[in-house]
Amino acid sequence: MQIALNGNMCTAQCPCPVAAKAYYDTVPQSTMNFFNRTKAAGSGNDTSNNIRMRYAQTGTYSNFTSCYNTVLAPNADNDQNKAVRGILKVMSSMENRFSCSGICQPGVFWYTKEVGTPIATQNCISYVQSEVGEKYTPVGFASVASGIIMSLIWLFQYALWCKFDD
Repeated sequence: MQIALNGNMCTAQCPCPVAAKAYYDTVPQSTMNFFNRTKAAGSGNDTSNNIRMRYAQTGTYSNFTSCYNTVLAPNADNDQNKAVRGILKVMSSMENRFSCSGICQPGVFWYTKEVGTPIATQNCISYVQSEVGEKYTPVGFASVASGIIMSLIWLFQYALWCKFDD
């Protein structure tokens, strides 16, 4: 999803509003390059094959969700659309709750927040680990205990199938 996000936002497919340029001009070039982007405005790629930022007055997209729903979804199959919409729903929740973006690495753009919003500095995996880790410990213990009980039941039943010499 990060590849789709960083590869489609502020491009000819999904141009960003001109107002966002003021913010992205302040982002370090090294950060942009990490995601194969460049701060330079224009179409296509630069000589290093980094994608240039595309800004327009009209026909722009303020976030990746609107870009995906309008431009990318019609070209995807139903299974892909279902998966991406699920991811967008989860990312929307995490972006609003934790102010994080991306699972492993925060991207240049948000999934649901407006372009030009300062980019996330935190990924979401650490928040997911802290939220889920402690709440599912009892479920993990119950699963292990159930596995042990099921193994013992299988051993006892196997003993009933064996013939014993009298």
